[in-house]
Amino acid sequence: MMWLLILLLSAIHQSRSCGFDNAHHDYTAPDLDVVLSHNLALRDQNNKRPSTWNKVAITNVGVFDGWTMRPAQTVVIENGRIGDDLTGAIQIDGSGHTFMPGLIDSHSHPSNITHLQSPTEFGATTAMVMSCPEPLICDSLRNHKGLTDVLLGSTPAAAARSIHGRLLGLNSSTTMANASQSPSWVDDQIENGADFIKMIAETPDLSQDIYQLLRPPPMQKARLSSAMRPTTAVSSRPSSPTPLDETSTRQFLQKRIISTPTLIMMLKTTQATPKLNYTASRLSTSRLYHAEVEVLVGTDANDQVGAPAKPKFGISIHDEMELLVEAGLPPVEVLRGATARPADIWGLHDRGVVEFGRRADLVLVKGNPIHNISATRNIRKVWVSGEDLDDARREWMA
Repeated sequence: MMWLLILLLSAIHQSRSCGFDNAHHDYTAPDLDVVLSHNLALRDQNNKRPSTWNKVAITNVGVFDGWTMRPAQTVVIENGRIGDDLTGAIQIDGSGHTFMPGLIDSHSHPSNITHLQSPTEFGATTAMVMSCPEPLICDSLRNHKGLTDVLLGSTPAAAARSIHGRLLGLNSSTTMANASQSPSWVDDQIENGADFIKMIAETPDLSQDIYQLLRPPPMQKARLSSAMRPTTAVSSRPSSPTPLDETSTRQFLQKRIISTPTLIMMLKTTQATPKLNYTASRLSTSRLYHAEVEVLVGTDANDQVGAPAKPKFGISIHDEMELLVEAGLPPVEVLRGATARPADIWGLHDRGVVEFGRRADLVLVKGNPIHNISATRNIRKVWVSGEDLDDARREWMA
């Protein structure tokens, strides 16, 4: 498999949304041993419960398949996958509803089971965890039956003495001074369970040098568990005091950089700090879209010490989609950016589309989100790998 690399572009004058500066916030950090014990206990309890893999057929339902809206049809869920045989299925009339893939949050920071339960309830069935400072905590979030599936990022790779390195509190053992440190650093991240490598570079420099710093040899590539388009980078956000200009947007396109604007984080940060300018983030996102840069949906949801804002897990993915529409993206493009497109970019080829044989990460909503993106909030049913959320929720409350 290929290695997965993320290039985070940020102008920190605008926001420190991923560079948490503890000096300006008065929060008490959770006891990590308590969090770990709780996560593991709930995983053990949850995974022992019987499967809720009932064979279900949703009839007369409109289907957004991850790319386009299809006419009313029948979709079958069987043994955790999307099937096509109605025999013996429990039938649910989907008239007036839309069936769609489970949403993928391409930028999130969960640390406990609540941070998985809430996204599941709001239809976000996959989350990309954008850094893993405590590997045991992150690993305890894996493999929870019926809950949001997580893929884990490495400790952010930042250059020694960089602004982000200082903001993130990275020391000499976690930053790099030169390319010779790359192999051992990547080895350490793989050993700690990273599914992909997260890199940080500061704008305006979009040179390839930062790629070369961490380009692992073939043996390391094979050990990373996710695949991504070759040479593709993902920008965390177009945050800046001023909107991106034509030169910058052209660089995004030429270098095949994909944008995850996290507008909900930008909005909440600027609300907390009025001197910052949310309009610039919105306009940058609009310009990137109109320049044909691919845009993904990500929330930066977190409950971390020193964060300038804390988008809520779950509901914030719907906030983000609405903000992207306000920034000028058509609803269908926003939905693609939360389903099929990130599945393709992140190499998650078992999900992201409604197609026979794919993993049954699915959401049933009332209305048509192609006409009104807010319809994604009208959730009637959620399945995670075929597990019915309604049945799982009853287990949580038992």
